[in-house]
Amino acid sequence: MKTIFDQHADYWLAKTGIPHKLNDLLIPYFDKNLTVMDLGCGGGRLSVSFLPHFSKVCAIDISNDLVEKAAKQHPEVEFLCGDFQSQ
Repeated sequence: MKTIFDQHADYWLAKTGIPHKLNDLLIPYFDKNLTVMDLGCGGGRLSVSFLPHFSKVCAIDISNDLVEKAAKQHPEVEFLCGDFQSQ
């Protein structure tokens, strides 16, 4: 699975659009002082959409290529590479 996402990292990074409707529904129920974690973050689209709403955003994905590229594009998000079960 990791190999597949590594091979297609540029495709996932090129995808656009942020699920604003999901954010609009869920974010009002959470404390703004929380640190949130985006599991399976891919290119970080959802992670970046959390930035205005929470004090810290951490994102994790199994694809090293995606994490490296996303971290360069969005240095304000803490990106981690790995399986979320091992972090």
